[in-house]
Amino acid sequence: MNLLVLLEMSSGGMGDRVTVGPLDGGLTYEQLFDRSGRAATWLRAQPGERLLYAGISSPVLPIAMYGSSWAGKPYVPLNYRLADDRLRMLIGRQAPAVLICDPGTEARFAGIEGIMTVPYDAVVFDRAMAVANENCRRTMAASMAAPKSGPSCVSTAEVNVNPNIAR
Repeated sequence: MNLLVLLEMSSGGMGDRVTVGPLDGGLTYEQLFDRSGRAATWLRAQPGERLLYAGISSPVLPIAMYGSSWAGKPYVPLNYRLADDRLRMLIGRQAPAVLICDPGTEARFAGIEGIMTVPYDAVVFDRAMAVANENCRRTMAASMAAPKSGPSCVSTAEVNVNPNIAR
């Protein structure tokens, strides 16, 4: 059994249940399956041998993962928090490939030979997906700004400024 079979089974058995994002406005299994199919069609038309993802968690991430599986291309998630030189080196090793990144970060990855860089808002396939993606970004921003209490509530922003973590 592979990832795509699991998604197909979930879509067929409980397609109306929300699987990605908030209960109000998130993507259902059926929507995720549909968008993953569209992502696979798009990815098959691209020149890269694999799909790289270097961006924040958003509804595009599972669509990219399932879409690459559907297209028969390896999916390579990358830690976008790495230092530019290290991240560029890791990306360069994957060429030829398509890299999906956060909008506005394309310049960070420009000029890597054999890499086609695409901001994730360019692969959002319809208005519902754009709304789900924006809801996710707002939820993430609100959670990062909210006061935290205790070690289990450390936000991503707090981790990013931790001096004990290599950059």
